[in-house]
Amino acid sequence: MGFAMKFVTGLFVCAMSPSVVIAAQHGGIRKVKSVELSTYSEDITYIRTGPHAKHLAFVEGTKVYAYPVSSKGTGSIKELFDTTGMAPSNAIHGLAYMDSEKRFAAVFANDWHRMIVIDAHGRVEGERPITFPPGYTPGYVEGIDYIPPGAPASDYPDHLAMCSAGTTGAGVTVSNILIVARNGEVVRQIPLPGQYPGCGAVAYRSEGQLLVTGYDGDWGVITIIDFSGNSLGNSPQRVDQAGEGLACLPDGTVLGGGMGGQIVMLDPYLIRKPEGDRTFRETQGLAGSVMGVAWNSGKHGFVLTGYRFSANTIYALHDLPTTFTGAAWLTDLYPRESPPYFRPRKLTYLPAEDLIGMVQPHSAFPYSPVLSIQLFHGGDGSHYGQINLEPALAGRGNPSGIAYNRSFNQFAVTLTGSGEAGKVHLVDRVGGFVRTIDYSGTIPSLISSVEFFPSATELLLSDGHTVYVGDLNGHITAQYPASDVIGNEGAISDLAAITTGEYAGLFAALRSGPPSSVTIFTFDESVKKK
Repeated sequence: MGFAMKFVTGLFVCAMSPSVVIAAQHGGIRKVKSVELSTYSEDITYIRTGPHAKHLAFVEGTKVYAYPVSSKGTGSIKELFDTTGMAPSNAIHGLAYMDSEKRFAAVFANDWHRMIVIDAHGRVEGERPITFPPGYTPGYVEGIDYIPPGAPASDYPDHLAMCSAGTTGAGVTVSNILIVARNGEVVRQIPLPGQYPGCGAVAYRSEGQLLVTGYDGDWGVITIIDFSGNSLGNSPQRVDQAGEGLACLPDGTVLGGGMGGQIVMLDPYLIRKPEGDRTFRETQGLAGSVMGVAWNSGKHGFVLTGYRFSANTIYALHDLPTTFTGAAWLTDLYPRESPPYFRPRKLTYLPAEDLIGMVQPHSAFPYSPVLSIQLFHGGDGSHYGQINLEPALAGRGNPSGIAYNRSFNQFAVTLTGSGEAGKVHLVDRVGGFVRTIDYSGTIPSLISSVEFFPSATELLLSDGHTVYVGDLNGHITAQYPASDVIGNEGAISDLAAITTGEYAGLFAALRSGPPSSVTIFTFDESVKKK
């Protein structure tokens, strides 16, 4: 009875005055350092008229930025507007400036049947349904570009060109450049050939010509095509930084956006002009999204995993030293030659064995036949083996977070299935079920990342938008908005405890992005809890 009363009283105190408990046990969050890891521009567009005339606009995350094309350096880059809330996914895929209206047209991921019209100041002025050809079911839309009014009549002036892939009524997957009237009606399909049809970026070049990426499945090659879909030639070299967006300036100069935090310049012959490149975000050299982070105490640095899509899809592990002088490739998780293939997912580290652990879903592609923890050598990244989680956790969904408790030789795993909100499962070193820690009384959402405190008596948890501290009996002792750690943009996607080196005793939070970043932080009693 005495224990029960103390337990109930403890819960009452937490519920009625959490700030007192939090301040007493952990204080506020103090950010020590934040480092950008990767970013990309989803699309770019040249603005010919209006208040931002002669600017190049580009998309990064949900925001649209611009700079005058005649300028040099990064100081002239300015934010135009934020597209958050304009479409359910918030993931803008294509942006084009329509000269005749002095407005932007934007298309979004998983929202293929309409385009959003935005004025020069970022105000939504309406939406226009995209009328696809009969029997055509879109699978995705990507980059778009505006064909100016001065183009020849045969080039559909004052129309939009849009990358799209879809399925015909006969069930055939096709990839196209769709010519779209400003009212949203698709007036022409330009087929793109290839065994792996795709299209990342499109730009109107000159009479009868379009530039595209993904023509042959490779978004790193720019192909010149005519309005019948025939290839007229390629860029003389790969331009990986231009796979997501292309724009042609009036003098024939080509600008490209994509991976790496740069807008790159090419001359009219598609030869790179590095002196015209613009860097809009300094990063650690990674490309695409970063999915997982762990602390490799054997190297006294971070290990990261992430991916980017192209003809040579890269799923990899990377080392990142705390000098933050750039990430180094550790191992390929997706060798093209043969399986096994692994998806980039959340990470942990087993210090006594110098092994990196990465959770894997049960899925057919890339090859991962069972719900598992895949193990890699911390030194060179070579594959060591796997821990089968199917007997312990099958039927509970795919894994969303992982941590390793070296004191008890156990893993903490969180999952995405129905009924998994607020739950953390403990399994032993060989995958045997130990027990479930249930925080659902306080955490009503799925836990997407988890890490043990160095003391091994508490867990650091996050659902992406809130950071929690909990004991191993299901009691939450502190909680903070994720914005205290990573700011107001994005969500926390993974957590790591730093156990060695100059940052020993601190934590790291990963924002997947774009842009992606890692933030080192600690709990500090001198920082007032918000």
